[in-house]
Amino acid sequence: MRTPPILPPPPNLVFNESLSNNQRLRENDNGADALHLQERALFDGIKPWILYKKYRKKGRDLRCVLEGTKTTSTPWTDYGALETWGWQLTQDEEDSDYSHVQEQCTGVDLGDLSAGTSIIWDHLETTEHTTNGKQVPYYATNAEYINVFFPAAGVIMANVNYGPSYKTSQGLGSLDPWPKDAPLPKIKQWSDIVALTWLHLTAATTTGGSHQPQNLRWLFRRIIRNDDTQNVIGYVCKQKKVGQARPKGSTGPPWQAPVWPGLVVRPTESDGGSEGDFFNALLATPNANGVVWLLAQHREQLGWKTVKSIRVWSDLPSSVVYSPSMLLEIGDVVPAGE
Repeated sequence: MRTPPILPPPPNLVFNESLSNNQRLRENDNGADALHLQERALFDGIKPWILYKKYRKKGRDLRCVLEGTKTTSTPWTDYGALETWGWQLTQDEEDSDYSHVQEQCTGVDLGDLSAGTSIIWDHLETTEHTTNGKQVPYYATNAEYINVFFPAAGVIMANVNYGPSYKTSQGLGSLDPWPKDAPLPKIKQWSDIVALTWLHLTAATTTGGSHQPQNLRWLFRRIIRNDDTQNVIGYVCKQKKVGQARPKGSTGPPWQAPVWPGLVVRPTESDGGSEGDFFNALLATPNANGVVWLLAQHREQLGWKTVKSIRVWSDLPSSVVYSPSMLLEIGDVVPAGE
């Protein structure tokens, strides 16, 4: 039977309940600071475990989406739909050289990362579309997806990605505050936009037979700032006894990922419960779950793919701002019985 983690005591056991409120405040001049530190210690101890359980459960469902025989499809198969729904394309004229990443990631066959295609999709145009016989405005959300594509190597590098939901919820859309009844563009998910871009780029180069959309092998999520993802990464690393405690004065969760080669987790990795618990939790995090939908909803074009492993690490462990990275290994699903 799995031994549950030891959690910090609840607040009523942390503080001295034998003292009145006034007495507690008079104990020293730094009572408020001490209280804040106690509350943070309590929160830091519980938060990663709670988030881990949440995403572990979601990950089990996502594994079924990836590996199940029942397909799920997206309505977005037309590259031209991006412009129709207000997305503006910026493509660097010069190749993006990520040879330094290739050199850093020793022991992994990434292929040639010296000539990537950097693509930026910005949602800057307000468009109108007919819904139930009425013209409905879809206001610009200022969403931004910045990714680098390496069709020959089979690699996608997701660098900076803030979708319409995030931008409008943070007051960063073209309207502030964002009206409650204002719809977001129908095509808005990172998975759809990246998939359409990948398919477009590979289709443009298949005349020579060198690049195929099914060649997708690796997907990077770099500069991860999402709080939930950071905490789940930290929890898994701590359970696997790798990484380090948060350096004094630094941002991020209480436990942080190690430097390269980091930690590799596969679908069979378990925390003592169901098979693949660590993997499931990482797969469901906000920075990884989009890959599930990219693969599952574009199976016809990409082939039946799954995530074979997830690697997490910290590029700059001494940096004040903690920004771990994630590398997802993509491979073919082997049907049962083969």
